[in-house]
Amino acid sequence: MAFCTQCGGSLTATSKFCGHCGTPVFETPDSPALQHVEPMPVGLGSARASADYPPHAPTFTTAAFAAPAHAVQYPPTSQLTPSPHQLLQPPRPSHAGIWVAAVLAAVLLIFIGAIAWSNRAPTLNTDEVETTIQRKMYLELQTPVTINCPRSPRIEAGSSFRCNGDIRDTGLSFIVLVRMLDDEGAYTWEVLR
Repeated sequence: MAFCTQCGGSLTATSKFCGHCGTPVFETPDSPALQHVEPMPVGLGSARASADYPPHAPTFTTAAFAAPAHAVQYPPTSQLTPSPHQLLQPPRPSHAGIWVAAVLAAVLLIFIGAIAWSNRAPTLNTDEVETTIQRKMYLELQTPVTINCPRSPRIEAGSSFRCNGDIRDTGLSFIVLVRMLDDEGAYTWEVLR
């Protein structure tokens, strides 16, 4: 049995066109139907036109128009319908929704992080504060001094923080109070004890 190369419908041995979709049937040279084909008459008033040939379709009478030997043979449509077991299974979920949700969550996290980063208060570089205090105290005392300040204090006018200091080789310790003068990072300091 042969099948239509366009829709997969079954064909009879003498079919010239597919009964399902109307596609012309190309026959192989050894097909018996090809040996009995007569060319369609040319002209509008010809009495030789028959019902086997639709008036709008050409007739193919040479082997040049025959389907190649490696042509695809489609299975009957009864094999293309799903089985009852397949119909009872729920459809598989689409992963597109998961990907969209993941991308939206990532964009939201980036947006929240950018807002949090831009709203954070600026912090003071305490390495520079420690170095400045150490240099000035060395000039006054003529003795090396070590200063340790808390890391990244906030820069706000009127705020303050304490640094620990000690004079090397003496065991003497002291506290330095650092006060912020403005929101730009200007400060003043004083030794408390």
